[in-house]
Parts: sequence; C-alpha cells; structure tokens
Amino acid sequence: MDNFIHQKYPILSYLRIVGNIFFIIGYAVILFNSIQIGIYCRLFGNIVSFPHFYKVKMWDMMTIRSFFAIIEITKLIQIFFFN
Repeated sequence: MDNFIHQKYPILSYLRIVGNIFFIIGYAVILFNSIQIGIYCRLFGNIVSFPHFYKVKMWDMMTIRSFFAIIEITKLIQIFFFN
C-alpha cells in the first residue's frame, strides 16, 4: 500500500484512492442500477481526485477526468431539466 501513497502528499494520495474507487463504483452503478446515482458517484470521484492530479502535475489525468465530468454534468442537466 505504501507504493500508492505519495511521500509529499499523503492526504491527497488517499483522496485519489477514494476518488478512483468512487469512479469505478459509479461506473458499475450506471451499468447495473441507476444512471443518476452512478453519475453522482463518478462526479464525486472526479472532484475528490482532482487535487492530487493537479499537485503532482498529472495533466493527462486532469484532461481525461475533466472530459468525463463535462459529459456527466451534461447528462445530469438532461435528466433534471428535459426528462
């Protein structure tokens, strides 16, 4: 487990792990249960893991997660306002 924790930013590393877990759980919830709850899980995972990616300058992950967040936000808008 120590290999996954960044020495300078341990709290942000734990947030990244929690964020990734929520991201994966959200994907499973979207597939098997509820789109809305799954999107909330994935957005929470994105928001929680962003600080770690920013701090360690993982711009590729920031770009990919931002792209997913934009798609999820547009889906939430569609669910709330046009459904």
